[in-house]
Amino acid sequence: MAATEPQVTVAGFGLDKNRPLTQTAAHFVWEAIDPKDRKINGKFRGYKILYWEVTDERHKREVYVPVSGQPVAAGHLVKASVPDLPAYSSIRVQVVVVNTHYQGPPSDVEDVFTPEGTPSAVEGLFADVVTHNSVTLRWLPPDHSNGIITGYDIGYQPVLGNRLGPVRPVLRRSNNPRVFQERIEGLKSNHRYRFHIMATTRAGRGQQSFIDVKTDNYTGKPGERGPTIQRPYNDNPMENDDDSNSALSPLSSPLLYSLPALTLTLYSTLLPVFQVVCCS
Repeated sequence: MAATEPQVTVAGFGLDKNRPLTQTAAHFVWEAIDPKDRKINGKFRGYKILYWEVTDERHKREVYVPVSGQPVAAGHLVKASVPDLPAYSSIRVQVVVVNTHYQGPPSDVEDVFTPEGTPSAVEGLFADVVTHNSVTLRWLPPDHSNGIITGYDIGYQPVLGNRLGPVRPVLRRSNNPRVFQERIEGLKSNHRYRFHIMATTRAGRGQQSFIDVKTDNYTGKPGERGPTIQRPYNDNPMENDDDSNSALSPLSSPLLYSLPALTLTLYSTLLPVFQVVCCS
């Protein structure tokens, strides 16, 4: 007899109260079905947990819970986990019975809201203004905040040949998490520095982005203002850094370059052309 869809629905599906919900994982329990129930309509293969974000119901994902060894007796509890969930998100979850070829009707829906996590790296980090003794950093928020952004932690350290000096934290002028720039002053002229930045939530610091910048060379008289260089600035990162002295170790991924600066440059270049075409 050919297998058809199971006609058995799982009962008692819900969160496992003995295992805490984390930022990226949820744990579930449900009542085991009778593996010999004829309504399975084929050989019993296990269960499948279906889950999706409330805001994206079309993209359902699944976790297969196979039968390993002797199936759990009917009425006993089956336990399984769903990993790799997005933090600070509303998730809907169901479980179905699976035979050789098909899955059965879904159980009742269990709604889950995952706690806050730490953010991904900020986007578009670049040095907007570089002088002989200061650097102005700009950036964009992380693609994945994984919670409510509470601010940005910034630090910098001198680059000493192929080594990194001690990290100095930056006391920001504004605690507003919607301010995406900071000027770091008191730097030495013609010196290379590594600047670090991490977004924060109530769960802690997120992934780190960094950029290497060399200050301008200025040998004027004391008290004179040095030249200001306003440009997208992104030195190549050092290779084979010795980060043993760094409290904020750099990421291994490539730097994120400046889309905001590129947009501003294109706008400034094309505006005169647009005016000539429109007014001629």
